[in-house]
Amino acid sequence: MTTDTGTEAADHPRGPRRERLTLLAATLTSGPAELLDFLLPLWAGAALGLGATEVGVLLAVEMLFSLAARPFAGVLADTRDRRRVAAAGALLYAASATGYALATGPAPAYLAAALGGIGGALLWVAVSAIVSERLAADSAVFPRLFSAQETGSWVAFVTGFVLLVRIDYTGVFLLCAAACATAAVLLLRAPGGPPTAPGETDAAHGGIRAVSRRLRPMLLAVALTTTAEAALSLLLLFLLQREFGLDVMSIAFVFLPGAIAMSLAAERMHTYVVRFGRARVLMAASLSGTAFATGLAWAPNPYVIAALWILSGLSWAAVMPIQRRSSPRRPGRASDAAWGCTSRPGCSVPCSARSRPACCTSGPAGWPAVSSRRPSCCPAR
Repeated sequence: MTTDTGTEAADHPRGPRRERLTLLAATLTSGPAELLDFLLPLWAGAALGLGATEVGVLLAVEMLFSLAARPFAGVLADTRDRRRVAAAGALLYAASATGYALATGPAPAYLAAALGGIGGALLWVAVSAIVSERLAADSAVFPRLFSAQETGSWVAFVTGFVLLVRIDYTGVFLLCAAACATAAVLLLRAPGGPPTAPGETDAAHGGIRAVSRRLRPMLLAVALTTTAEAALSLLLLFLLQREFGLDVMSIAFVFLPGAIAMSLAAERMHTYVVRFGRARVLMAASLSGTAFATGLAWAPNPYVIAALWILSGLSWAAVMPIQRRSSPRRPGRASDAAWGCTSRPGCSVPCSARSRPACCTSGPAGWPAVSSRRPSCCPAR
């Protein structure tokens, strides 16, 4: 049996159209997913009356199901039609958003969170695998994926905030479900890739443990950078809340310019990677992030913080595509399973600007709710 895993798709004539539809689907799903993460703590407290512990459990359910499902999502991306794996993930995202819209108590909300976690794993592992098919022919594929995800995120945030006062949480959740369902249709309409070569299916099934061992240094690096960024994120959000007295909407708009910068700068940053090399760009991006973190200590007002966050966004626009490309993956083989292990829940973007507001949204009794994707994560985020 042959499966559409996209092996050697770099030379396939339908590869560019396959990539375009996949990126459009990524835009349509990334935004709703991040918006749901932002609104979920607020909705859970306001609509369901959940306490701080229950909200934390709700967020943890999504994260744990996503992490548990990612290695298996990698195997599916190796051995099954990637379009269908990604479409199944988008449909589970849609079911999750619909579940939140219709939930009347904690149990349906927990079920929706579990569906969202599994859907995110299937979607983003398969989407990353599809995009990687053309890496040999076009080194800018991951910057384009990053840009598509970030664009979807900030557009969804702006649209969601505008509509929230008119259609409430239920309407916004249903619109998120519709966007994810549309993404599933686009994925299914994308052209297929070449069939799997003999023996690749067996390699994919047996490769999770082996490639996980190879990727331990990458896993450690991801864990360390994510922890540092999460700590910085929490510090910044408490600063905006407690020192400057900003509400949730104001905090979101502090981060919005950085999110837009990330979406616009990814491909431009890739030209510097090609020109100067990954090592130099990574070093420059790290120094940029250090300058941002240091500047926070003396930031006199939220406007300065917003400007510094743009600097951070530019550094992440350079770093994250490099990190994705650095995973020792081979299209259509077991390294996709390893990508399932290294990818974060959501859009596979650790501590990105789009999700920071979710970390600080106040739940019941002012409890600071932490986003399930961040890290999350996201994850895509």
